[in-house]
Amino acid sequence: MIVEGDFWRDGAVCVRGAFSSDEIALAERAIEANLASLSPLAKRCGSTTTTSW
Repeated sequence: MIVEGDFWRDGAVCVRGAFSSDEIALAERAIEANLASLSPLAKRCGSTTTTSW
Protein backbone atom coordinates (compact mmCIF):
# COMPACT_ATOMS: atom_id res chain seq x y z
CA MET A 1 0.00 0.00 0.00
CA ILE A 2 1.29 3.45 -0.93
CA VAL A 3 0.04 6.66 0.73
CA GLU A 4 0.61 9.85 -1.26
CA GLY A 5 0.00 13.35 0.05
CA ASP A 6 -0.24 15.05 3.41
CA PHE A 7 -3.63 14.85 5.12
CA TRP A 8 -2.90 17.65 7.57
CA ARG A 9 -1.80 19.98 4.78
CA ASP A 10 -4.20 18.97 2.01
CA GLY A 11 -7.19 17.49 3.85
CA ALA A 12 -6.96 14.29 1.79
CA VAL A 13 -4.52 11.62 0.68
CA CYS A 14 -4.37 9.07 -2.11
CA VAL A 15 -4.00 5.49 -0.88
CA ARG A 16 -2.91 3.19 -3.70
CA GLY A 17 -3.21 -0.56 -3.43
CA ALA A 18 -5.62 -0.53 -0.48
CA PHE A 19 -8.34 -2.38 -2.40
CA SER A 20 -8.30 -5.22 -4.90
CA SER A 21 -9.73 -4.72 -8.39
CA ASP A 22 -12.71 -6.89 -7.38
CA GLU A 23 -13.42 -4.64 -4.38
CA ILE A 24 -13.19 -1.53 -6.56
CA ALA A 25 -15.56 -3.06 -9.12
CA LEU A 26 -18.03 -3.91 -6.33
CA ALA A 27 -17.90 -0.33 -5.03
CA GLU A 28 -18.41 1.05 -8.56
CA ARG A 29 -21.50 -1.13 -9.07
CA ALA A 30 -22.91 -0.14 -5.68
CA ILE A 31 -22.37 3.58 -6.33
CA GLU A 32 -23.96 3.36 -9.80
CA ALA A 33 -26.96 1.48 -8.37
CA ASN A 34 -27.34 4.15 -5.69
CA LEU A 35 -27.17 6.99 -8.22
CA ALA A 36 -29.72 5.24 -10.44
CA SER A 37 -32.27 5.07 -7.60
CA LEU A 38 -31.96 8.33 -5.68
CA SER A 39 -34.46 9.08 -2.94
CA PRO A 40 -36.68 12.16 -3.38
CA LEU A 41 -34.57 13.88 -0.68
CA ALA A 42 -31.28 13.35 -2.52
CA LYS A 43 -29.41 16.31 -3.98
CA ARG A 44 -27.03 16.12 -6.93
CA CYS A 45 -24.08 18.45 -7.12
CA GLY A 46 -24.33 20.69 -10.16
CA SER A 47 -28.05 20.13 -10.65
CA THR A 48 -29.77 22.99 -12.47
CA THR A 49 -32.86 22.57 -10.29
CA THR A 50 -31.00 22.85 -6.99
CA THR A 51 -30.73 26.44 -5.84
CA SER A 52 -28.46 25.86 -2.84
CA TRP A 53 -26.83 23.24 -0.68
